Amino acid sequence: MKHFYTARWLRRISVTTVVFSSSLFLAAPSLSESPEELDRSAHTVYGLVMSPFCPGRLLADCPSEQASLLKKEIRSALEGGQSAEMIVDSLEKKYGPTTRAMPKVSGIGTWAWITPPLFAGFLLLLGIRWRSRRNSPINSDL
Repeated sequence: MKHFYTARWLRRISVTTVVFSSSLFLAAPSLSESPEELDRSAHTVYGLVMSPFCPGRLLADCPSEQASLLKKEIRSALEGGQSAEMIVDSLEKKYGPTTRAMPKVSGIGTWAWITPPLFAGFLLLLGIRWRSRRNSPINSDL
């Protein structure tokens, strides 16, 4: 009986070790990421961030020297294994909430995403109702 419990215990440890090591492998940054994939990821981040140096422009469109330096920092962070979301969050902490080109879909930012479609739907229903009343025949029996 003691042998059964020891074998079960060893099996649990081995399964736990395999799961843990595979999750570390999947979470590790990809060292074989090609330069084209890094460029694509970097340009995605540049399009998600408003430039702190050129008001009203995306970082991708800002021609300033400081923007070029920030782009190099972003590229090196991507090479270091940081995700695009982590980079955008760190830029938001460093330069403020107006750094994001699009609001987060959480908190008050949720209303920025929900309100326009709701308003458009309300106007559409209002227009359909107005059109149906306008085209309805007038009741002459009154």
